[in-house]
Amino acid sequence: MNMAPVNGAKIPPRPVFYLWIAFLAPLLAWFAQLNIYFFLAAYACAHGRIWLLHLGALAAFGIAAAGIGYGWLSMRYFPQQRIGLRFLAILAMILGGFYLLGIFANMLPNLMLEPCL
Repeated sequence: MNMAPVNGAKIPPRPVFYLWIAFLAPLLAWFAQLNIYFFLAAYACAHGRIWLLHLGALAAFGIAAAGIGYGWLSMRYFPQQRIGLRFLAILAMILGGFYLLGIFANMLPNLMLEPCL
């Protein structure tokens, strides 16, 4: 597997591993945020610690954004001859953007409304 540097940039040790991270990190972050909201809502409302819900959402947002960043790294480091892998990296970034939008959509009602009714 001969991979020449693109634009003088160094090639990461495992660009395919970065591609897997780009696909899985936003999905798992969205799934974790949904579960954090479900399991911590009663505790946070009972003890007045609503910030736990916001902290979980921000952590999920950061993990999903990091996954999109890994997709960008994967796309950038695959040479033009590996067009299929570049396509997968672009697809991972697009899907990661949708999961990031889903995380934000889940976070928005807790920011605008009172989560403990």
